[in-house]
Amino acid sequence: MITFMKPLESNYSADDATAAFPEGAAGFVTSGDPDIDGWSLQLDLGSGGYSGVFGYDDREYGSVVNSTEFFGGVRMWLGGGSKAGYLMAVGRYSKGLEATRQDSEDYWGYGIGGGALTQMTDNIFLDGRMMYEGLIGDIELGADDIDLHGLVISLGIVVGQ
Repeated sequence: MITFMKPLESNYSADDATAAFPEGAAGFVTSGDPDIDGWSLQLDLGSGGYSGVFGYDDREYGSVVNSTEFFGGVRMWLGGGSKAGYLMAVGRYSKGLEATRQDSEDYWGYGIGGGALTQMTDNIFLDGRMMYEGLIGDIELGADDIDLHGLVISLGIVVGQ
């Protein structure tokens, strides 16, 4: 299966980030609570009760900070039929935060959560998902350490069986 996802809502926190970005870095860190936007492409491999998931995220945190992330993990299916629920756990790797005045080092993180597929046609599904995401350690950006974490609710289109 191939999935295209779009974040709809988030409650991310960027702890200790207000010092890392100048005043007026609209939307990201002046509030310490950046909105997440972007898109994700995911490939599922496997059959039965488990599948491997691998993907790419193009993330925007607020209006001035971007990140390219790669992820891999496992999805455990909870049921069958047209509304198959699942639990999911992934490891995440990013080449770093890209900000207007400075970039960070690369970083590792994780995501855990679940969702459900709703069948639209024989091979097209709607995927609703809620994931808690966090970092393994902090992100070093200049002289500051940033800890990004929070819930992300996404909606996607799945093609395949």
